Amino acid sequence: MTNDEPVLTNARVVLGDEVILGSVAVRDGRIADISTGIVAAGEDLDGDYPLPSIVELHTDHVEYHLRPRPGVHWEAMPAVLAHDAQMTAAGATTVLDAVRLGSEPSNRETVTRSARRLVDALREADLHADRNRQLVAEGARRRGITLAAHDDATTEPSSPIQAAFQLVADGTIRLEDAVKLISSNPAKAVGLDDRGEITVGRRGDLVRVRTHALPGTSEHPAGLRVPIVRAVYRQGVRVA
Repeated sequence: MTNDEPVLTNARVVLGDEVILGSVAVRDGRIADISTGIVAAGEDLDGDYPLPSIVELHTDHVEYHLRPRPGVHWEAMPAVLAHDAQMTAAGATTVLDAVRLGSEPSNRETVTRSARRLVDALREADLHADRNRQLVAEGARRRGITLAAHDDATTEPSSPIQAAFQLVADGTIRLEDAVKLISSNPAKAVGLDDRGEITVGRRGDLVRVRTHALPGTSEHPAGLRVPIVRAVYRQGVRVA
């Protein structure tokens, strides 16, 4: 086993339709072998989960490195490197960065005044929004552009991996299906059919996770399952 050709063993490997206790080997950047049981030459994961790493289709995260606080502008190169390091440490090896256009304040309006102007604008825009959405969707379909919608005003877990494991702890979904929501499904949505699943021939983009149990809450009475990212591999090379 070399640094860029890892063999991970004694692991609960999350495959597309099941979780097995076994081993995963990566060679030349791609998954070369998946087997049940423990192999002597591999790195012992002590029962941790190797998952396909996250495919993140939307994040405004890089902007907060470029402008970490009002009036402060960080140099672009170290800002992007810091952003990449933080995303990788969270288990994401494929990230589509988004940036806001036209949403920065042009004057020193108060928060209250800005909020009122936004509400008024939304009310007026609602008169035209449905027709505009349809036109945008039709134009995108003609050009083969993938469409997605999201709402930032939600109270969801702080990371896709956390959301996946919490759905399992709540009894909502199986782990292998939860992982599809954060890896293979988004990869397929944008035509990246070389990643997103632990399958022979796919890219060796993997994240090693160990879960930590916490007491239940009113929202999650069965308990919380906090995933701890312990290692991240991109095409077989450990990057975090």
